[in-house]
Amino acid sequence: MDNLPTNKQEYNLERLSHDLLNTMSVIYANMQLLEIYLTKLGLEKEVTIAKTVIHEVKKMNFLISEGMNLATEETPKKSGGA
Repeated sequence: MDNLPTNKQEYNLERLSHDLLNTMSVIYANMQLLEIYLTKLGLEKEVTIAKTVIHEVKKMNFLISEGMNLATEETPKKSGGA
């Protein structure tokens, strides 16, 4: 029973990571569409801004994934022994 907080913490971290990645995916997809639309309109300044946001979203996805990987590696696993 004493490993319950660790499991709950790991579960919550996995869920949070999943939710953040899903949200970032929606932002990423919409920014790509916006970039295409702005390019067609010839709005170069706005295209540059959209590209910057896309780059930052990619970076956030990486950081979230890496943070999750580090957290699960550091979470102590307790065996079910006595």
